[in-house]
Amino acid sequence: MGFTILIDSLTLNNFSPQDITIYLENSIPNHLTKVGLKYLFLYHQTDLMRVFLVDPKTNNLITFKNIYVHCDIISIDTNYLNGQKSDLLFVAPYNPSPTRKCAVYNIENCLYKNLKSSDITSIRIYLTDNNNNLLDSTSFGGQLALVYELDFV
Repeated sequence: MGFTILIDSLTLNNFSPQDITIYLENSIPNHLTKVGLKYLFLYHQTDLMRVFLVDPKTNNLITFKNIYVHCDIISIDTNYLNGQKSDLLFVAPYNPSPTRKCAVYNIENCLYKNLKSSDITSIRIYLTDNNNNLLDSTSFGGQLALVYELDFV
């Protein structure tokens, strides 16, 4: 039997919601060997399009980009992206709500990735752009909030 962890950047009052580390009171049980992202909620106070389609340095529209969700508990020895070892958990394409303030990814057929260890006491989840740069939420002009649901099996 597995379990689920919900991570909410607003509840954690995290200054950098695009790069969160949580510390677990107890390590993840040894019989659980894989993790998958079942749900991702992105919210931007003004316009989520700014996160996906605007260059925060120049404020110019750029070509469509994805947001890449990374997780440091994934074994990079068995997880690859374009032939390279990777801690990638999920790729979020631009898919906003009609108000363009949020995007919801309910991942029914998530891909479970091998855990790198059976002794996990912290989890770091961070977001990057197409160029593997950490998203800079302070440049977007509004609050960014994220909710992740991690499923362990």
